[in-house]
Amino acid sequence: MKTKQILIFFFISISFQIFSINFLPINYEFVFSEGSKFFHSFEKKYIDFYFTKQANTFFFSVIIGILNKLTFDSISQLQIARLISLCSFIFLSLGIVNLFKYFKIDKLLTALTIMFILVNPVIWTLSFRGTPDLISASLAFYASSIILIQYENILKRRLAFLLLSIAITLKPFVGIFLIFIFFYLKRDKKIILNNKTFIDLVSLVIIPCIYFFTIKKYFGFYIMTDHYASKNIVGQSQNIKMYLTKFFGYACMLSIFLFPLNLTARFKINFKIILAYSFLLFLGVTKFNFFSSKNKGFELDLGFFTTYMNQYFLLILCFTLLFVTILSIAQKANKINYMNNFNIISTVLIFLLIMSFLKPAQRYLITILPIMIIFIIQNSDLKKVKKLMTIGIFLYLPINLISYLNMYYNSALNNEVLEYIKDKKLTKNIKLKALKHSLGFIEVNNNLDIKKEFILSNKSKDHFKKFEKKFLGQNKIYYIRKINF
Repeated sequence: MKTKQILIFFFISISFQIFSINFLPINYEFVFSEGSKFFHSFEKKYIDFYFTKQANTFFFSVIIGILNKLTFDSISQLQIARLISLCSFIFLSLGIVNLFKYFKIDKLLTALTIMFILVNPVIWTLSFRGTPDLISASLAFYASSIILIQYENILKRRLAFLLLSIAITLKPFVGIFLIFIFFYLKRDKKIILNNKTFIDLVSLVIIPCIYFFTIKKYFGFYIMTDHYASKNIVGQSQNIKMYLTKFFGYACMLSIFLFPLNLTARFKINFKIILAYSFLLFLGVTKFNFFSSKNKGFELDLGFFTTYMNQYFLLILCFTLLFVTILSIAQKANKINYMNNFNIISTVLIFLLIMSFLKPAQRYLITILPIMIIFIIQNSDLKKVKKLMTIGIFLYLPINLISYLNMYYNSALNNEVLEYIKDKKLTKNIKLKALKHSLGFIEVNNNLDIKKEFILSNKSKDHFKKFEKKFLGQNKIYYIRKINF
């Protein structure tokens, strides 16, 4: 695959992004753009609104606010947030190029790998959202690649540490790349404690320290409020079964995102293989059902596509792919580049073990997805990898198109609801029981003490306005009714 084809792909991707840049917010992405409005008027209500709605750091909103000022308000805060996410494609691509050089992987695979990673449905979907998830992972990935390949260049190394510090401030768990870097710098015997190392450390910690201590001084916490700390950490690790359910959920979703590249393994089916597979499948389906509605707060699913599949069929598929991935890793771990394999697998395993303590979400896996793909590529047959990645790209494209159309139809319906609310001047006296994830920004200027006269919900009782849209067999309906006191 030539550079020309990659450029065509980037042009098509950007066209999709530009067309959808004014779509209504999805999955609470408006919180970041609304929070950034603090730097426009310096009204405290925007920061208060942010911290009541989000567990993420406020730093993404800070960046959006600064860029909004630099562009003289010519681009809206939400548009800026989405353009930042789109820039992730650049950092991911450059990071892949650098790590291919570092690991001495055939450069003929570079362009194909870039496309395979960028059209991966989880990465493609997040590139449309104005959230810090993709940009933080991409920055950390790119910065790590610069540190490994340009370590002797002091200026580039320190700029890379600075980029990594920005990524960590956006999403602290991308700090897993510090372990990834440490493993390889130690292997290459480049870790030497001296004055230069101290300056590197300062480059790494200065931005996070300024941000987190400022938040602590003015708001009384470092990363998240007590409410979100209990909800995302304490309330999520109640027992060993819950922890293992999240761990297996993450491992299964990672296996899904690696498909079909994780089919590079060659193994003979025998009694031991069948027994091990049966045991994992039985255990997964009966004990660690991460799709279950009982797992409150879990975000481990296939999004829009989950509604079309039977829960147990999905579990069987997930644990089957996990088993194949485990066999593939076990087979590749004994290859000649043992230390390379050990370092990557250790990094991924540590990440999964840490993340299983928190509220789970499949989007967090984009942090380690690129290095897992590189791990498989460098340990597999060149022809087989090219074939599987090509199949993967042609498999991903229709999935992404359907996902995009679903986003378009949802945005159109939500916009219809919003326009009605604005037209009837209901923004300050309507309660959102539905579409809070998309229209919640109208609550920024609401007085919470005032009783609402109307309610937007999924219940049809006593409604006077109905909104409806169908897409691929799914029928979304919302109603507005008057509240009876």
